[in-house]
Amino acid sequence: MLSGAAGLILPVIASITVFLLIIVITGIIPPTWKGISLGLSSLMGVVSGLYPALNAAKMDPVKALNYE
Repeated sequence: MLSGAAGLILPVIASITVFLLIIVITGIIPPTWKGISLGLSSLMGVVSGLYPALNAAKMDPVKALNYE
């Protein structure tokens, strides 16, 4: 239960911290670069999660669980 609470609270604290840091560095990094970096990192995350999921979806469930 304690780890579940930490799993909910720590990301919120981290996201607030990152948000505040982004506000502070607004004058240093142009907004266009922030948008491009956010878009590319999101795309990379989606692709890196989607590719293995699609490969596993094509496999027989028993073989997918025993694979490795």
